[in-house]
Amino acid sequence: MSGIVYLLKTKDLYRICEANKAQNIQRFSESDSIIITKVVNQPTLFKARLLRKYKSNRIPDTNYFRFDKLHLEDCIYQLSEKSEVPETFLQEFSITLFASLLIIVCLLFVLLLLPFGFREKLSISLLLGSLPLWAFLLLGNFGGYHVNDLRLFCTTRFRLLSLLLATLVSYIGLYFHVID
Repeated sequence: MSGIVYLLKTKDLYRICEANKAQNIQRFSESDSIIITKVVNQPTLFKARLLRKYKSNRIPDTNYFRFDKLHLEDCIYQLSEKSEVPETFLQEFSITLFASLLIIVCLLFVLLLLPFGFREKLSISLLLGSLPLWAFLLLGNFGGYHVNDLRLFCTTRFRLLSLLLATLVSYIGLYFHVID
């Protein structure tokens, strides 16, 4: 579901907020001003990524931040259209898949230099290449956000997909190792 993530300034503090519609953007007092807004497909995920990115600037037990000029400019950049932060779970999952494939291919090329059979080399590279998928299954992400900043079970679909692919890749790796 599409929504809006926006940066709100309250006196000398900042707050990263989300809303479902433009009409639901709320100011918490008359002195609040909206600095920048961004429409994203999964606002909760994007907001959680920003909360993690700026956790060192976060005032404990609040959603307020004390930004210096550099962090403020970076936050505004992340909320602009030029941002390179993954905005959806699918983009996050594709990063995990790419990491897995990169490990498989690179490890296979390295193992080709060693003097044992191709099946064992393929088996080892597949088993180790499935590690990012297992990490995604256990952690719910690949390091971009804290899962406790998200709604319960919102990562379940991609965790199950990760379980399926990790099991499949590991099974194929074991299959090549056992066959002789």
